[in-house]
Amino acid sequence: MKLKKKSGQRVNISKTKGLALSLSAQSIMLERVKFKIEMKKLLNLLSSYGLSIISLEQISLLNQSLSDVVKRHEDLIAKRRK
Repeated sequence: MKLKKKSGQRVNISKTKGLALSLSAQSIMLERVKFKIEMKKLLNLLSSYGLSIISLEQISLLNQSLSDVVKRHEDLIAKRRK
């Protein structure tokens, strides 16, 4: 991912704004975070309860809830850009 430079200067990093990433870099980062969270949750469920207990319905509910979380974060990013 490339950082945007402002008028040829170094990118300023602040606690409120974070890194100045392009929109495409932000979307890629969100997708990667979403995938990592899904994998961690599934692995935790599998290790806790075993393969026989997790149903397709539980996996789809987990996927839907994670999609909702990512959507909220995308909305927050969109609000900050305005």
